[in-house]
Amino acid sequence: MMDFNRFETFVINLDRSVDRWRQFEAAFTNSKLDNYCRISGFVGSAFPDIVAKLITNMHHNLIGKGQLGCDISHISIMERIDKEELPNSLILEDDIVPTGPIDNNFLSYHIPHDYDICFVNNRMIRGRLSEFGGERKVVPCLEAVAEFGPTDNAPGADGYFVSLNGARKLLKRFAHDGLGSFFDWRLIAYSVWQNEIDTLAKESTARAVLDILSRKDHWNDRLHSYVLVPPLIRNVASSSDILAENQKTL
Repeated sequence: MMDFNRFETFVINLDRSVDRWRQFEAAFTNSKLDNYCRISGFVGSAFPDIVAKLITNMHHNLIGKGQLGCDISHISIMERIDKEELPNSLILEDDIVPTGPIDNNFLSYHIPHDYDICFVNNRMIRGRLSEFGGERKVVPCLEAVAEFGPTDNAPGADGYFVSLNGARKLLKRFAHDGLGSFFDWRLIAYSVWQNEIDTLAKESTARAVLDILSRKDHWNDRLHSYVLVPPLIRNVASSSDILAENQKTL
């Protein structure tokens, strides 16, 4: 019987990034987050060019093998969620720190039962939401993206809950669309309709990117996506593994 109070935690870390893993473990020592599982990240630069081209397509162009490795790392976890039928999972990247204690009871976050994805990272929280000082709340993804300023970019996929249903939806979408493009923006693009994108500020980076990713999207379903405010984790300044992998393949 599934335990919906509990969630599994997966942390993506490249084998060579030993220092990052040490920093992650040190940062989470007092966070109360327990039983997290390290996932060995895929090394994008190791993919032959022909393989990279075969698994991307014209609508989601290859923007670097570093991003491709990142995509596959996340998707590998979703396949595990699907096979093991995990009701709720927290997916983290290794360049983050907790903003405070993390409750191991999933229901304590009051995330809507219909959720597919719920972002818990600070980069999804901009504008007025970043000034929110009350008790934790959950807002629709579009409401959070509407707060992005004209130049706000990189919403990040460094921390999010995903349900079993959400993982299965995403696996179906990626199998159809191929890989490539920015993984974090893809998650958001699969969460909003074109008419909702049209409500975003015309000069915003968010509208421009989402419009490109959604332009030829004919699916009649969307992820039920939310954002946790304040965030559970925040990104820390560090060298980018994605950029490092991209540079190896230039």
